[in-house]
Amino acid sequence: MVKAYSPERQDLAKRLFSCRTLEEALTCLGVADDWDYLLIGDGSGTSWHNACGWGSSLLLRGADGPLRFWGGFSHGTNNVAEMMAVIQPLLWIANACRLPTDRPSIVRVLTDSEVLADCGNYQQYRRANLELWTLLDSLKRKAIQVTFHWIPRNVLALHRLADRIAGDSRLAIANQPLPTLDDLAPKRKTAKGRHATQ
Repeated sequence: MVKAYSPERQDLAKRLFSCRTLEEALTCLGVADDWDYLLIGDGSGTSWHNACGWGSSLLLRGADGPLRFWGGFSHGTNNVAEMMAVIQPLLWIANACRLPTDRPSIVRVLTDSEVLADCGNYQQYRRANLELWTLLDSLKRKAIQVTFHWIPRNVLALHRLADRIAGDSRLAIANQPLPTLDDLAPKRKTAKGRHATQ
């Protein structure tokens, strides 16, 4: 099934796919010089019964290269993962950065999730994951101005990287062998010097 985008988003997608650089894409979005932090993230997941993962690149204006963020949950949906791709870097900004006192720090989030972009900009009603939205909103109150921008999947190299990291994070969590109680049981030596579980 092919997803049908609104005419505005179809036009934006056409313009973004013609961009050769990140700078051209930011100009196309109308935010070329209007940011302190640029966050490009993606999530990977299916349902609450399976693992989810996320990956992000955070560009700081004037820095040499992006910071990478990634992680996963043993259980979580794709929307949870998409949100965590934004929340984890915002937590870092709020707690590890010296924020200006005379104005809010401007964070531009580029995401291929229409739900995240629309709900993040209050253009769509938030029906699920209200706890994560509350956390996101609390971070926005810490002198951080967050604006979401929808971009089509795979239009930017940093987005393709975030997509890859998100998928790898989900698989790493899903395939991680966990210890059992038997693994934690104390071992005792047998008469022949072998270990036996008590």
